[in-house]
Amino acid sequence: MDKFIDVIKSHYEMALKSGTGLPFYSDVNHYLFYIIKTPKLYAIITDEYAKLKNELKEIKENPFLSSSAEEDILDQTKKISLYTDYIVLYKAIYLPFQANDNESILSEENSKALFYLGGIEKVPEKERSFWQDSFASHFERNKKHFTNLHFKLLEILETKNKELVVKNKDFDFDVNTGQFRYFKTKGTFSPKKKEFKFLKTLYFKNSHQATYAELSDVDQASRNDKIKLTETVRNVKTKLGILSKTKHKNKDIIKTVSGYGYELDI
Repeated sequence: MDKFIDVIKSHYEMALKSGTGLPFYSDVNHYLFYIIKTPKLYAIITDEYAKLKNELKEIKENPFLSSSAEEDILDQTKKISLYTDYIVLYKAIYLPFQANDNESILSEENSKALFYLGGIEKVPEKERSFWQDSFASHFERNKKHFTNLHFKLLEILETKNKELVVKNKDFDFDVNTGQFRYFKTKGTFSPKKKEFKFLKTLYFKNSHQATYAELSDVDQASRNDKIKLTETVRNVKTKLGILSKTKHKNKDIIKTVSGYGYELDI
């Protein structure tokens, strides 16, 4: 999740620095595009939609709420939902940008949105005083939703990060700090070192297997890349007590997958 956090933080900071008008909306569009095209991030959006849908259903089915109380609670629940912030920005910014590139989906609503997204600079100078408050209101409203979305999403990602700890009865590995315990062997893999990245990559892959290229962070692993990986594996095994010089060696959980890469056998 660290990579996702870094990317959305970068997009967010870039948007805030871009000022108002088209530069800001363009950066927000890139932020939304990244979420939509990143399966793990978009899964959070769909989960939040399902969560909101269930919450609204429970409120409506509550027989003890008066009509006015139900309406107030429904409204408040929608306001604090991450999905609400997302869908507002999706309709106000993302869809209009898509429509601008594809006239077949250009609706009257999208055309109106594009008018605001272009910024007041696009309005004839003699008409700007008339539109100024409207443009300012549009910007502040969307900036608020953007900020809400960002920090709610950040909170979810950081919570998920805290949960990313590999555990079985013999082996614990914290993918945030690098701290580990393997039987009675304890220590820390520095998050800045290749040994930490090696273990973390194996953990996140299906069946805890990764190719030579993935572990080397290259498109295609060369002979030299594989040699370097061998050195990394040796260092990992040594630290885990697998290559211990004493009689009490730990079981080997770093397996070579012939012609493919490596596996974390946990």
